[in-house]
Amino acid sequence: MSHYAKKSSTRSDIVRRMFDYLKAKATQQFILEEDDDDILKNNATIATVSSSDYNCVMDLFVKFTCFYEDKNLILQDLSSVKFDFENCEEDTNGTTTFPDGTEMIWFFAGGDWEDPINFIFYLDCRDRVRAFIPKDGNVFCPKCKHAYGSCRCNPKNQSPNIDPDYNKMYSEIVTKIRTM
Repeated sequence: MSHYAKKSSTRSDIVRRMFDYLKAKATQQFILEEDDDDILKNNATIATVSSSDYNCVMDLFVKFTCFYEDKNLILQDLSSVKFDFENCEEDTNGTTTFPDGTEMIWFFAGGDWEDPINFIFYLDCRDRVRAFIPKDGNVFCPKCKHAYGSCRCNPKNQSPNIDPDYNKMYSEIVTKIRTM
């Protein structure tokens, strides 16, 4: 199944949509930490948020969509592999652009007991933030589709000590997500 990314969207565009989503939903439903609250309350639009605070916006977006909302597109997109979001952060190891220059943002997440799962955020053609977990080159149990450490197939829950293969993941991403 092909997915479609909005052609020419940038990292800033993705963070802007994350911010807009948080402004619309999180401030009404989410008890924010003081620093987080300041970023949303003191900035009417993403234009007034310092680019040095973009990571905070992305972290808030992940916290809100993965911990505090029951149903949303991000949870649907990330449901193909089971893993914890305890340690979730931007991953700067992967190629951040599609072949035409459209940008994506790499992340990894996993509990302290898990090998992290790599995934990306991108904008779809309807200007919504979406996520995608590449299977090729990613490190999780292919049998039960759980992060190693939470794998039910492996009685000792041991990691195979395999590093993610960013080239394989990128190849799958650009094959399955088309820009238009």
